[in-house]
Amino acid sequence: MAAKQPISLQPTAMLFVLALFALSLSACGWEPLYSDATMERAAPQLAAIKVQPIKDHIGQLLEWSLREGFNPDGLEAKQKYALHVVLTIRQTNQGVEINNAATRGMINATAEFSLTTLDNKKTLYRSRTQSLTDFNILDDAYASQVAQGDAEKRAVRDISDEIQTRLTLFLRDNPV
Repeated sequence: MAAKQPISLQPTAMLFVLALFALSLSACGWEPLYSDATMERAAPQLAAIKVQPIKDHIGQLLEWSLREGFNPDGLEAKQKYALHVVLTIRQTNQGVEINNAATRGMINATAEFSLTTLDNKKTLYRSRTQSLTDFNILDDAYASQVAQGDAEKRAVRDISDEIQTRLTLFLRDNPV
């Protein structure tokens, strides 16, 4: 009994198959999530979002990040939507030594948000997102505080990016 030879494609055949695959993808309406066209279609609607105040210092960081992300060019836009965000931050100690000293901390940031009409009469979109970041707790209290602050800023950046992505997709697919 003769052994079967593996099927090998010539380079030109491989290019043909790859081109066929690319054409089939473009025909199905597939579009990259972060394409310029997707962002440009949603940009005027994102600029029309008024971010409501968020409590605490870390909430203000999230508020500023969202405002900058929704309207990075500072376009003049009539406000049509209101974004309400409730941010919850919890810190827990992870690595605990025998003497009860923590060596690792974790920040659990959760944001529940809703997009409403500006008069708050109709909720258009509601969701929740979460970010977990960690940091080292060092012997130097100042260094530990800086590490914790950096972890909080990373969590805010993650949450801001996620909210912007979700609202971009929602407004692109559901022009209101």
